[in-house]
Amino acid sequence: MPALPPVHALAALVGVGLLLFSSAEASQSCGPAPATDAVRLVTERRADHALIADATVELDAPAPVYLEYGNAEVGWLRTPRTEAAMTHRLPILRLRASTAYQVRAFAVDAAGCPDGVAAAELQTGELPGPLQRLEIQATGRPSSPLTLMDFAVGGSAERFFIALDALSRPVWYYRLPLAMSRGGAGSPIGAAARLANGNLLYQTRNFGIEEITPDGVVVRRVEVDDSYIHHDVLPLGDGRVLFLGAEDGVIDETSSGGPPDRPVRGDTVNVLDLDLLEEEQVWSTFELDPIPRVPGRYRGGDFGSEEWTHANSLARGPRGTWLLSFRSLDQVISLAADFETVEWRLGGADSSFSFPDPADRFYGQHTAFELPGGRVLLFDNGNFRPEGEYSRALELELDFATMTARKVWEYRHHPDIYADRLSNVGRLPNGNTLVNFGFRADGPDEPLVLVEAGPDGTVAWELGLHVPGVRSARYRAYSWPTLAGESLVEPTDVANLPDARAR
Repeated sequence: MPALPPVHALAALVGVGLLLFSSAEASQSCGPAPATDAVRLVTERRADHALIADATVELDAPAPVYLEYGNAEVGWLRTPRTEAAMTHRLPILRLRASTAYQVRAFAVDAAGCPDGVAAAELQTGELPGPLQRLEIQATGRPSSPLTLMDFAVGGSAERFFIALDALSRPVWYYRLPLAMSRGGAGSPIGAAARLANGNLLYQTRNFGIEEITPDGVVVRRVEVDDSYIHHDVLPLGDGRVLFLGAEDGVIDETSSGGPPDRPVRGDTVNVLDLDLLEEEQVWSTFELDPIPRVPGRYRGGDFGSEEWTHANSLARGPRGTWLLSFRSLDQVISLAADFETVEWRLGGADSSFSFPDPADRFYGQHTAFELPGGRVLLFDNGNFRPEGEYSRALELELDFATMTARKVWEYRHHPDIYADRLSNVGRLPNGNTLVNFGFRADGPDEPLVLVEAGPDGTVAWELGLHVPGVRSARYRAYSWPTLAGESLVEPTDVANLPDARAR
């Protein structure tokens, strides 16, 4: 199989991404920036987007610039400094709908101080129709400045990514092109990832991968022809990505009382070079021995063969190994770093670990991650749970001496929510956990719930989101620090700025 970057290289990639987008702060010794004709600013909202605008800054002499934009109600955002030039063009992002902003452009001198400023006004537009109908209820506040999520409204072919700010207001969206759907409009959205350069990479089922800049410009669109891409994509940091695919085959189930030649659709792990457009399969569920046994309740399929393992997440752990979640098996498996051996199986039939407490088992799960210290975090959808169907975030501790698994943490909503499909969970840098109940089995008009829960189970933030009268769905939600390096700040002091707004 092709060489993959070591796990520490992927960890370093995250750090590089943050460094690329650190905001420049004016020195504390700098005086107020004076208004001057040597700095000229023009802003224009994009005709095809309500929440994105462009700024053009002209200078009399080459210098770095940065923007600040906001008002007394929403606060102020600052962009990173540019390289020195006489003409600068910058996108203005993270804006609320139907809001008046003042935009300020600052030229920076050799000492790093803003030595001139110009201002312009900007008015954002209304959200697109499907997003205008969103009803949002929120309590508390998330620890991350932004929360990104996909969003699909039932009865509509439109699919979106949207970002909410810390006050749970929409400040960014991307409408998926119909070209990203295969076999009709409204193809399910798969995973998304933030690249080191700040771009968004995402996939749609059975079509391929698209990379876009934070201001929605398409960098590349790659159609994956024969691998049936689905559910997850994982950037490797070297221009390549891993993705989940599928293939059809035949399995022998005589050992469990089944036929010797059952046609099934299994899952694969594929690596794709985004620049060379070269693809290679590196692993397949048909390599598993013994052959996984699927509970009868999950049998089915609409593509000419029977659904088998139904992989829905792929993650790299702190040891460089790979964790795959198989929904139809109620099982998570750990693969060696080279994909050559199965380290262990957790859950379902043929589990390497026993569960002293049966209530610690999981069912129909999504997004499994290995944490340091031999723990696994996942979203337990709870399909066909013997104790009753409800969903939760679940953290298990694996004891390799006794080969047992036990619950060490969970989050259950009160009252219980049953998300029988979709959904995800993620551990945040502050130790909290983002829990996405991405579907409501109890009714089409029930809100999709997103919770940030602390280690003690307390709720720091709860978001309810829905369009009245129609069923909505959300595959995954993510905490993001920024869109393009912008950050909330106290605005730079200015002098003699005409019509300057209050902070």
